[in-house]
Amino acid sequence: MAKATLVARDLAPSRTLDLVKADLSAKGVTVSAYLGHGKPLASSAEQVSVDVRNSQCLFLGMSCSSDLAKEEIASAKEAIVAGVPYGFYADTFGTSSRAWFEPLREKARFVFVMSEEEAKATRRLFPNAEVVASGNPVLEEPFFFSGSPAETRRLLSMSAEDLLLYCTAGKDLEVNRAHFSAVMQAVSRLEDWRRWKIFFMLHPGDQNSPTAYQDILSGDEGERVVARLMPAQDLKAMGLKSLDMIAVCDLMVAAVSTAGIEAACLRKPVIDFFSPAGLKRMKEQTGSDVWPPCEFGISRPVMGDSIELSRAIQDLMAPGGFNAMRARQKACFPAPKERGAAVRIMTEVLTKLLS
Repeated sequence: MAKATLVARDLAPSRTLDLVKADLSAKGVTVSAYLGHGKPLASSAEQVSVDVRNSQCLFLGMSCSSDLAKEEIASAKEAIVAGVPYGFYADTFGTSSRAWFEPLREKARFVFVMSEEEAKATRRLFPNAEVVASGNPVLEEPFFFSGSPAETRRLLSMSAEDLLLYCTAGKDLEVNRAHFSAVMQAVSRLEDWRRWKIFFMLHPGDQNSPTAYQDILSGDEGERVVARLMPAQDLKAMGLKSLDMIAVCDLMVAAVSTAGIEAACLRKPVIDFFSPAGLKRMKEQTGSDVWPPCEFGISRPVMGDSIELSRAIQDLMAPGGFNAMRARQKACFPAPKERGAAVRIMTEVLTKLLS
């Protein structure tokens, strides 16, 4: 029986590879999946290595730092030694250019990317791979969302007059603290600050304690603005997912995240905030100091200035202020005609390798 091994550490690729695992399994393929969903892998390096050597195909995520990608890199090296075909899933803009995967590019057999534009750039980097513009399965989900915003607001104790600002975070303490501080300062300057409720969603892969951010919420701005840290386990305890929060929010402040693109797919006002540390981190991850969603007009960039962030919130919340961004979101991310198209494209390529 054909066997595939899947390895990913970061949250976004783990979510997609989970879907691919289910589809391959339904087709009778034996699948060993080592997916961290943003957290350290629970299995030993030896166990992963054994499964890689005994597979006919290895499918890898491309995690956002060389340290977080160490299992993916080690698995690819094992596959090269064992003669197992391997390839990657580049889940968002610029992912395929991550420098720590450069030594593995030449022998890669396939790379899945989110768009034809990304495919063009990726083909230059992976000369021997089949580069497929499969799309991102995670970005299909917002278009088929069936949750209840009213129930979510009830669970969050939101009144009809309240406005919800959803702020996502990454794994870096310095970047997150700058991000959260700017949001608190920006909202405290708004004329209608009393109406805003801020929910800071902590990344599942953030190894810092929530207490590392508590002083930001209890500082001077915290005396005016209502804000709450949302660890992933708290959200899960309420029976909610990040997509529920995105669907109910009035505005999102993101920082180079898939969640920000999900918000665009749900036609929400999106701001991407870049502190100096955040801008440096993005360049390390993507090789660029420009975030494509901001170029496309589906998100508004704000560069490290809480005053400018406050102005951007005011502009987008003003009557008609979101119209142009919404139009760009519809143009860049039209609703898909069917659910599961991206996963189907991926499994078709993988099953050819496995046959």
